Amino acid sequence: MSKSKVIVFTTGGTIMSRFDSATGTIVQAESGDHLLSALSAFDSNIEIEAYDFCNRPSPHMDPKIGLSLSKKIQEALKREEISGAVIAHGTDTIEEMSYLTSLILSSPKPVVFTGAMKSSSEEYIDNIGNLLGAIRIAADPRSQKRGVMVFFNQDIFPARCIVKGDTNHMNSFLATEGGPMGAVINGEVIFYHRIPAQKTYDVSRLDSNVQLIKACFGMSPLLIDACTDAAVDGIVIEALGAGNLPPSVLPSIRRAIAAGIPVIIASRCLRGPSLAVYAYEGGGAQLKAMGCIFSGNLNGTKARIQLMVLKSACCGPTEIAACFAERSGTEESKSR
Repeated sequence: MSKSKVIVFTTGGTIMSRFDSATGTIVQAESGDHLLSALSAFDSNIEIEAYDFCNRPSPHMDPKIGLSLSKKIQEALKREEISGAVIAHGTDTIEEMSYLTSLILSSPKPVVFTGAMKSSSEEYIDNIGNLLGAIRIAADPRSQKRGVMVFFNQDIFPARCIVKGDTNHMNSFLATEGGPMGAVINGEVIFYHRIPAQKTYDVSRLDSNVQLIKACFGMSPLLIDACTDAAVDGIVIEALGAGNLPPSVLPSIRRAIAAGIPVIIASRCLRGPSLAVYAYEGGGAQLKAMGCIFSGNLNGTKARIQLMVLKSACCGPTEIAACFAERSGTEESKSR
């Protein structure tokens, strides 16, 4: 029986770092070789090919790097002998990078992002377990056509709803909807359910200027006005509750929409969709009537990435609104 072959892209982050006890800080390692060599201690019928894509802390990542990474993954997955791909990535922006990849990567082969909350040499470590589990998922034929996944602490998540919920704990990652889609237990890959396939976009650039604003108690219109004055390509607002805003910002939102800037309303809550239900001044129903687009179950971070991809793909206002409705489940819920 021939071995499955998985390509592992290393990009930097805590999973490729070590703890310096003398300074009490975490420092970047020079490559992922030490990490991959540690896997040799585990018996696995999987062949691993390493590709050092870059070595950056995840706050240094950006959409242009994400597009380049996605293209490299796409090229690798075209090779017949490659069963799937794993991306070892920093945890701070893994939710953005994995979702961006899911919007522009069209291969049916599995792609699994993972990382580590703890660096090498710390008292508790999760790097080897996370990487080995991700490799097993990528090599499993049942992982085909499940979209881009993220694996942490034995749980498998869809990239669309993964969030980092804690700054330090190894069980930091959780889903904003539906819970984990599977797990790796005693070396066995188990899937609980399959999420619907999503449309992907063939983009050659990712330079859209989309800004994310978080609403707050007594907020000022300053940031919305600054975005309009700068002629940004889009504004995503993490609104209060189900998707509501203070009346003081409504004139600024009207001005942005009049200037042709899409305004997306997400919720700043950890779970639950943004909804156009409240009819009071600044409520979601009024915002929708003004022309705001609701992101549904996508949080602000993911909604920004999605709008950036749509604008880069030259989608117009009607297509942008339809795409958010489709991804949020709005169309599905209306048909029930």
